[in-house]
Amino acid sequence: MKGVANGIVQPVSLFAQISNQFNDLGMGDVQFWAELDELVHAEHPVIELEGGRLPDYSGNLDSDSLRYVRIRPTSLGCELLQGRADYVHVNGIKRWLGGYQAHGKGPVWRWNGSVEQLMYL
Repeated sequence: MKGVANGIVQPVSLFAQISNQFNDLGMGDVQFWAELDELVHAEHPVIELEGGRLPDYSGNLDSDSLRYVRIRPTSLGCELLQGRADYVHVNGIKRWLGGYQAHGKGPVWRWNGSVEQLMYL
């Protein structure tokens, strides 16, 4: 989301920025497209696509067509970036993280980077 707010609007450029930023985590292209798809198709979407669609690996998308796709935040996406909304509280979460299944609209365990510990929020 921060990359979109900073003007990176092409999916390929956004992937390059995120994969460089989280190099140790090993995010690949398949996971990246799935994460973007979740943000686009959430109950309350936080990004919108213009000019095309993301790969779904069905073989029906020419990779060159990605250069025409643009991403922009929705109004909710802007609220998230400004810290005025919380994605989990709005859309919920259903994901295994390590041995923990985060689900629902909160509270859930989250990492607080400022104090470097888990918190139940």
